[in-house]
Amino acid sequence: MKDTFTKPQHPLVGAIQRHVVLMNEGRNVGRDTKHLHASEMCKQDWCPRQSLYRIRGEPEEGDQTPWWRLANIYEEGHFIHDKYQTWLWEMGVLEGMWACRVCHHRWWAVSPAVCARCASSFIRYAEVPLESEELMLVGHGDGIWNDAAESGARALIEVKSIGLRSIELEVPAFYKKYAEHEVDLVGLWKLIKRPFPQHVRQGMLYCRVTDIHDIVFLYEFKANQDFKAFTVKYQPALIQSRVDDALAVKEALKTGGMVRRPTWAQDEDNATCKACPFRSTCWHL
Repeated sequence: MKDTFTKPQHPLVGAIQRHVVLMNEGRNVGRDTKHLHASEMCKQDWCPRQSLYRIRGEPEEGDQTPWWRLANIYEEGHFIHDKYQTWLWEMGVLEGMWACRVCHHRWWAVSPAVCARCASSFIRYAEVPLESEELMLVGHGDGIWNDAAESGARALIEVKSIGLRSIELEVPAFYKKYAEHEVDLVGLWKLIKRPFPQHVRQGMLYCRVTDIHDIVFLYEFKANQDFKAFTVKYQPALIQSRVDDALAVKEALKTGGMVRRPTWAQDEDNATCKACPFRSTCWHL
């Protein structure tokens, strides 16, 4: 692996950096590259053409090795997801796919205590598999909240860790208040009273695929570990343009055609295109 790390003050720092990146690369080895993913489709700067190139197997350019800081962010996200999933499991309200670490059986259940086949207690949560042949979409949802015994509620769950960068990108007006010292970190967190647009789009895609029409977003603030939740009803109009683009990618794969560039990609010098691994192919550079 190409060594792109800065020189650390202590050798242990460099060793940890390399371990985090290698671990992240190993986790992504089996990532599906032949389908669309809600996590990419919901982004404000999603480019259907980039997805088409990836699915077709076009050669990528540049060094795609993940930067260790980014890998560290991803790993922290996994820890936070595990925490809330474990709590919901202990509460008896976590529905989804489960997997046995002993006999490798997989089954659907609500907060089981043991494997449905071998009765082993060494089981893990395998989340909520998502698949749509119509949209060529695959992925996993974070969970389903099934509180049928108490409130009767049943809703998808998405866990999101919220940092300053997330707020800066999604609600820049709120971040500006913090940057200009109008509010402190606690005050900034209090301003967030609804889920971010990117997250809502992702949730709407999940609702469409699962046919569950309520989704709860669990937000944890990285600055102080406080958390809050928002329930959103399925609103198909919010993702209709993404659905149309997904269908266009599917048709282009079938016919050998091409999909349009997004309206924001007017030239190759915008930030997203500059970072794209298919930039030269797309712009014929």
